[in-house]
Amino acid sequence: MEYAKHLLKKEKISLGDFEAINSIFEMLSNQQELKNIAKKGLSTLSSLKGEVSLVEYTDGKFKLLHHLGNKEEVEKHLETKALLKKIKESKKPYFQHAAEEKNEHFFMVLPILSKEEFLGALCIHTEQKITCWKEIYTFLHSMSFIFKYYALIETNKSINTTDVITELFNYRHFQDQLDLELEKTTRYYIPLSLIVINIKDFKLINNHFGYEAGDAVLRQLGKWIQQQCRRVDMPSRLENDTFAILLSNTSIDGAQVLLDRILFKISNFPVKAGGKEFKIKIKSSITPYEAHLSKEEFLKQGKDNLS
Repeated sequence: MEYAKHLLKKEKISLGDFEAINSIFEMLSNQQELKNIAKKGLSTLSSLKGEVSLVEYTDGKFKLLHHLGNKEEVEKHLETKALLKKIKESKKPYFQHAAEEKNEHFFMVLPILSKEEFLGALCIHTEQKITCWKEIYTFLHSMSFIFKYYALIETNKSINTTDVITELFNYRHFQDQLDLELEKTTRYYIPLSLIVINIKDFKLINNHFGYEAGDAVLRQLGKWIQQQCRRVDMPSRLENDTFAILLSNTSIDGAQVLLDRILFKISNFPVKAGGKEFKIKIKSSITPYEAHLSKEEFLKQGKDNLS
């Protein structure tokens, strides 16, 4: 919220101890990548010495999100997952000085939990005297919320929300998400942009090469769109030959950058379909949301602006 930051600056007000945590939640509201938030979060623990790592547990795997110290050393320490698996099961922290079986790669491991669900861990690999317990406490609770938030986003995306052919979001889910985004942009005054992409002469592709070839075109275009989108974007297939990307907290300029990357793929790489290779042609538009528009008007404007 730029206006709030401006007011604080104007009044010469410092957030003091809340500065770091405020920055983290500002990044969250701006829908930054999880790895960027992890990096910012670990920066609040800069008084820790040596190697420190933040591990996320997702899809049954332990994933290094960010680290302090030597990356090669951290990765070496994390090669053996036995201790992390044990902590995942017990939900209890590990302290080297109190453990019956000491682990040379970990001085301390603190699980990140949400209602007893294991989401990840903060691993302190180098033996030392800890002086930043308050910062660690705040960090663990913040990351618990953030991990759960992003996990729910992924769950929401995967439950009855995808188009069978392209694996992008389907029209119904796009409509549901559009309601939420319009409420958010109206309440918090953040920009919202809509990209609409339409395949030219798609009916002719089906007629000339067959419906399997048409599906191949849809899949390839869906793949190119998905590759260029951020984790928090809403790439969707609206109709047979029409796609839309809902971009929260994104200006027209930001939307243009994304569209240009998609157009580059379309212009420079052929589609293989029906035993042939050919380049598809599209129409596209970028539409910024304006407060007076209804949901239907916003989407219609995006389709009407296709060129």
